[in-house]
Amino acid sequence: MTTESAPFSLICAPIIEAVMDIGVEPPPGFEVAGCEARAEECFAASYPKKQKQFIQSAEFTRDAAGGSQLVTGNGLAGFLFRSADEKQIVQVKAGGFAFNRLAPCDSIFNYWCGLWFHTKAAGLKAEFQLTNFLESEPATPFDWMFEHTLYCAIQPARRDDYVRAVLRWLKPGGQFLAVHYMLRDQPDGPPHGCTQQELMERFLPHFSLKQGWVPRSLPNRAGLELMLWWQRRTV
Repeated sequence: MTTESAPFSLICAPIIEAVMDIGVEPPPGFEVAGCEARAEECFAASYPKKQKQFIQSAEFTRDAAGGSQLVTGNGLAGFLFRSADEKQIVQVKAGGFAFNRLAPCDSIFNYWCGLWFHTKAAGLKAEFQLTNFLESEPATPFDWMFEHTLYCAIQPARRDDYVRAVLRWLKPGGQFLAVHYMLRDQPDGPPHGCTQQELMERFLPHFSLKQGWVPRSLPNRAGLELMLWWQRRTV
């Protein structure tokens, strides 16, 4: 890596989040929908962009015969208020409040420096490449792939391209671990809406689902992410 990389800027810069989470004990029978008007009164002047947040839950169960069943649920999780410049967020939810300050990396050079520093600090070796995942051809396919909320970040019209790209980059029999941001339709995305049914319809023809669970997340994403572990079919 050299300083010649510095002039290049990121079209969709990665986001670094500073989070302050304040937890409260809600009274018996409290419903987050009932605090919408009060939340607007408190925050709308400084954070004028309001968005409802919905939570989708998923639980995989197995019966005595070894079969599996996916049990799902959904509901209102809270309200998100964004500042006019989109760089500060207040989240109001049943369990309290979360304050976020968003700071996009301003260049590929700075982003790669951060990746390199954390990789070296962990005692690992890695090769970083800048490429177009949706369109590029890999020199050789991989045994493992991991992605974190890329599916919801691209335009929904390109989700078929996403599946085809995973098939190019992953060997037959390879493992694919994906974290999805389970939001309903977001007209002002990204992130864009995503449902479990859509994920199953797109991936099951090409992959076997090994396991799925709700992962540990940042406070403002708690309960809104779904981790799916797939294995690419060999035939």
